[in-house]
Amino acid sequence: MLVFISDHLGRPAEIIRIHPGKAHGVTYSAIARSMRFISNYYADACGVHPSVVIENAVPSLLETGSDIRGFWGVMQDQAPEICDTCGVLLNMGALATAAKRRSDPVESHLAQLPAKALRGFAIAPSASTAQDPIPWDLLFGGIAILPQDACIYPGGAGEGRIEDVLAFCRDRLAQRSPK
Repeated sequence: MLVFISDHLGRPAEIIRIHPGKAHGVTYSAIARSMRFISNYYADACGVHPSVVIENAVPSLLETGSDIRGFWGVMQDQAPEICDTCGVLLNMGALATAAKRRSDPVESHLAQLPAKALRGFAIAPSASTAQDPIPWDLLFGGIAILPQDACIYPGGAGEGRIEDVLAFCRDRLAQRSPK
């Protein structure tokens, strides 16, 4: 299906996003091997290796900072050849929810994230409320110093809101750029 969509659009995908869902019995190993299969199959069909990312979610196998760190360790062991292009799409709202459910500060979960695993960010400014604030400054400070490029996925952005989310991100990243 991905190959057909790319053919229809007239260009190959740069990134393929996987949502972990609630599947029981799925392992980090199975996800890592699946990401490698998707990347290789797509490259064979389209001539381009896309970045394949899996998004953390609640509830799922990838909820917490510790889960993401554990998954990345398995990726490095079992699919090292794709670790330079594939990894995690961090959903900040989901990470904040997982932290809250455990009565942990979200900062403790952010501190556990391996920088090289982070290939993208699902950003939904509306996920932050006065009762459940998301430490955007801390997150964007981390994004600004990543050792690799990362994509921004405007999560929860309805029609006409994508530009608002991108402006939100640009503003926060601009605050970190050298003057």
